[in-house]
Amino acid sequence: MTQESNQINSAGAASNLKGIEIKVKFEFYLLALVFTVLALAIQTSEFQARWHTDALEILGWFLLLISGISGLLRLEKIPIAYFLSADIKEVQHAIEQLGRFHFNTGNRAEDAAKTHDTKQRQLSDVKKKIALIYRWHKCLFIAGIVSIALARALPAWDGIRDSWRQSMSESNHVQNPPTASPSRPAAASTPPSAPTKPADVSTTPPAKASPPTKQRE
Repeated sequence: MTQESNQINSAGAASNLKGIEIKVKFEFYLLALVFTVLALAIQTSEFQARWHTDALEILGWFLLLISGISGLLRLEKIPIAYFLSADIKEVQHAIEQLGRFHFNTGNRAEDAAKTHDTKQRQLSDVKKKIALIYRWHKCLFIAGIVSIALARALPAWDGIRDSWRQSMSESNHVQNPPTASPSRPAAASTPPSAPTKPADVSTTPPAKASPPTKQRE
């Protein structure tokens, strides 16, 4: 019975270690992914005349940067949690050893119990901070990805929308060609002007030519 329980305990410990190993790998992969995406976003950025897309682009950079820094802070606090866990185990072992003795060990036992409680509170606080930082780390990473994706997608969406509107207007123009505007009625012909009277010819007879004068001999 004891052998079976030992095997079960060893199998559970192995599974626990395997799970911790996978979790640690995933955390390192996520942290590396944050800085990789940030570097690619900065290298491939193209600022345009639209202020909202540029603002989303820069906002995505800051979100990814804060996410990466929070991930580094979390990695800094994880070893502290392991150290506190090791100290707690040592204090528990010391308390167990003191409990085996029959002589007076009240002061040492009380000190060990106080140390144990202090370490437990510190470990609890560190674990809460680690969980909170990890939550912010993931949320900021997702928000940064969404912000950069919107900054890159909005210009493309505007182009697609403009081309769609243009194609729709062209199709409507083909289906419903513009009708010719009715011609204006011809202006009424003006009545012919009255013929102008010829200039009056003078009725006076032409003057008679005077007879030639004879020359004297």
